[in-house]
Amino acid sequence: MFSGFLSPLPSVEEQKLHLKKKFALEDVKFERIITYLQTGHHTGGLNNSQRTVVKRQTSDYSWDARRKKREVVRTADGVARVLHLYHTTDLGAHIGYHATFNNVKQHYYWRGIKGDTMNYVAACDRCRNRCKTQDLRTRTRFQAPEMKSIKEKEPQDLIGKEFDRIVFQE
Repeated sequence: MFSGFLSPLPSVEEQKLHLKKKFALEDVKFERIITYLQTGHHTGGLNNSQRTVVKRQTSDYSWDARRKKREVVRTADGVARVLHLYHTTDLGAHIGYHATFNNVKQHYYWRGIKGDTMNYVAACDRCRNRCKTQDLRTRTRFQAPEMKSIKEKEPQDLIGKEFDRIVFQE
């Protein structure tokens, strides 16, 4: 929704509203996953293909704390709390999109985690202001040193004088 190149960056409020709408639609899906993880049985009214989908979706999660892989975040407020924790607080310290995303995905899961993290970091005022002060066009690029041609007729040019002295004097 917010990923267009020329679209204006979303505000934090727009981001929260978008998340609430998204989680309202996915609540049924998460209820099926949680029911299957807790009981080992599917909810009533599912056909075989739907049961297969639910079983496949549960592979990323585990309900038992001993086998827990990642916590499933089911609410927009939960997503906002996690992103705030891993980006804005001292734990995150405005470390940018990639580092925030990698830290969050190690411990949490929700559908659209990558896009939500990208939009949250893009909506961050501190990060947005920092990016404006860095003018990428004025940065100098690394210049590789110019290589001189090698004279292939002389072995010391290819190997080095020390090696040449040892090999050819014996």
